[in-house]
Order: sequence, then structure tokens, then C-alpha cells
Amino acid sequence: MKRIFAVMAAAVLALSMAACGGNAEEQESSVSVSSAAEDLRAEDVAEIKGQLVGTWVVYDYVPSDNVAALLDYFSFTEDEIAFADLSGMGVACTVKFTEDGKYSYAYDKEETVKSVKAYYDGFITKLYENAGKLTAVYGEDVLNRCADLEAFRAFYAYMFDKETYDDMLSAMAADSLDYDAMGGPLEEGRYTVSLDGTLAMTADGSSQTYTVAYEFGDDSLKLTYADGEETYIRAE
Repeated sequence: MKRIFAVMAAAVLALSMAACGGNAEEQESSVSVSSAAEDLRAEDVAEIKGQLVGTWVVYDYVPSDNVAALLDYFSFTEDEIAFADLSGMGVACTVKFTEDGKYSYAYDKEETVKSVKAYYDGFITKLYENAGKLTAVYGEDVLNRCADLEAFRAFYAYMFDKETYDDMLSAMAADSLDYDAMGGPLEEGRYTVSLDGTLAMTADGSSQTYTVAYEFGDDSLKLTYADGEETYIRAE
């Protein structure tokens, strides 16, 4: 308690001296220290902005039941689907911060298509790695003719009536999600950086500002919201 009273007394004394004018040298020194502190704070904010500015991406994953339904839609058998990672199909979501204090959330259609194609490619590769356990599905003759992964991929392209394996992956990706619904921003607004590790974000058309905690990692950005957190990686 004594220390608190001492600090308060010192503060009152300082205010009294200021009210009385003090001497010119003390006032000039006080202004100089305050100005230096503001400059340092501005430099710190600018440094954080420099790390923040750009586009960051995180992947939201399609529910397992939906992925299983897609594989069934493409006529994969239960034995094949048993080897699928049903939690691995990701939709790319981005947040972009600009130097002039603007932000925007959006889906990234191009990256999502790449992600979905990669998912199906990984699934086909998994089937090839376990082809010996799927003799009842493929038959001995097919397995004998698919001596390597490329031949196995060509077999699937043929089964899907596509000229190339990439054509098959593209067609599967196109039929998997509603990409038209991914057009345009999800949210846009303005942000300010605080040195306490938070961002103050205000969506366009809203009078309410919400707080988001930020934390930088190795080329990553963790944003913590009121209802959870997301870790983004730098896209550009």
C-alpha cells in the first residue's frame, strides 16, 4: 500500500509541477521522451504490419460423411472406400491484410481445386499401395497389367472414360463441390494493430469492432477468435 501511495504522490507532484510550469528544460525533455516513445511504438506497429501484410490460407475440411458419399457417387466400392482418409478433403480459405489497414476473408477456388485433386490422387495412390488386398475388386488380370503406379492411374482414367489421369482428377474435382458459391469475399473491413498481440477488426457496414489475437510462427499466423482459433500459412 505504501508503494502505491508513494507512486500516487509522485504523480500528483509531477502534475503540480507541470501546472506551475516547471522550467523550460524539463518541459523540453518531457516532450522529447514522449515523442521518442511514440516513434518507437510506430516502428513496432510498422514491423508487425510488415509481418502481417499479405495473403494467408487455412484449410477447412469437408465432413467425413460427405466425402464418403462422394466416393460412393463415383462408384468406388466399400472395400476401396475402406482405405480412404475421409477427413482429408480441404477447402482453401484465405485472409488478406493490406498495408493501408484493410482485411478480407474469402474462399480460394483455384487452391481448393488443387486440394481436391490432390485428395483424389492420394486416394488412388493408397489403393495402388493396397492393390494386393483388393484382388476381389480388380481381378488378377488387371493387377498383373498394372505393374506400377502410372499404369494403375491409367487404368482408373480408362474406367472413368477419360483420356488422361489428370482429366479424370479434374472431372472428379469439378463434380465434388459447388465452386460458384465460393465467389466473392466472405467479409471485408478494416483492422488496427495493437502491441498487446491483438487486432481490432471492424467489418464493412458494421459499427461493432471485435478483437482477434494474433501470433506469428515459422511462416504461419495463428488467429484466435472468441469461438476458436485457426492457424494459417502464408500463401504469398
